Amino acid sequence: MLEIKDNEPLSKYSTYKIGGLARYFIAVRSKEDILEAIGFAKQKNLPFFLLGGGSNILFNDSGYDGVIIKIQLGGLKINGRRIIAGAGVLLSQLINNSVDSNLAGLEWGVGIPGTIGGAVNGNAGAYGSSISEKVESVVVLDENGQE
Repeated sequence: MLEIKDNEPLSKYSTYKIGGLARYFIAVRSKEDILEAIGFAKQKNLPFFLLGGGSNILFNDSGYDGVIIKIQLGGLKINGRRIIAGAGVLLSQLINNSVDSNLAGLEWGVGIPGTIGGAVNGNAGAYGSSISEKVESVVVLDENGQE
């Protein structure tokens, strides 16, 4: 069962600690949660916005008259030279775990805030490298829950 918060301060979810209230706020931890949250927004006939780590966004002080869906899909698994990570995993956590497992290639991302989902969505990069050079595949859901 999803916890749906009314009038949640968006400043709590932004690196810059600014922003008004979200009419509704839902943290999701699974594919099923995401679909349920989108269904809630559609049922209320409201727009929705998917939020990652909040490090690359400025919320308006007037707030958001819709549903903020905070992606908190965890899970980080290293299998040989392959890493499988949920969209809500912090990029810094992924890098630390890769270094601990003697895997090289993500060092350029040290210091970049945010989540894996946000990094992939925005093709995060630094020092001439980017996440797109290392991503093998991504599972994406459409609004109907199709992969």
